[in-house]
Amino acid sequence: DANRSTRVHLAFLDIIGIQDKRVTEGVLLDQLKAYTQSENRFLRATAVRALGRLENPAVASTIERLLSDPAPEVRAEAANALAQAHFAANGSEALQLLMHQADIEHEAATLASLAKSIGRLKLDRRLEEMAVEALINMSYSDGGASPGEVMEGVALGMDALARSTSGSIV
Repeated sequence: DANRSTRVHLAFLDIIGIQDKRVTEGVLLDQLKAYTQSENRFLRATAVRALGRLENPAVASTIERLLSDPAPEVRAEAANALAQAHFAANGSEALQLLMHQADIEHEAATLASLAKSIGRLKLDRRLEEMAVEALINMSYSDGGASPGEVMEGVALGMDALARSTSGSIV
């Protein structure tokens, strides 16, 4: 693409190409993981989103590291990616990480992403109840209701959780 001449644009195209190949191991997966360490926050966010789209819990450790990235948009993408990586797997480990991050996160957009991601996890009954409690707790901030953006994430998390449990939990 002649219009994409900068290194960031070329790296973005590389990340998308690797994601489209749905790699599970090897040099391309290593390259995708390396992009999560880029100095460019856009590339880190794109790379962690691509890792999540692989729907492979084996890449969760790379994703987890980005939950504490300095850039809030990268942390938000890491929350989404962690839930997506556990799409067809037990999400108990991811739940603990997401709940811990929700306890220390201050950015509304990232909290919203954490809430949505908590609701998307495949959990057993006991952990579903923990997830509901965590989402309810996220709807309060400083003695009042959380900001609207967070409340939207909580509502989407509750919706996803209710759908996965046929409404028996929420």
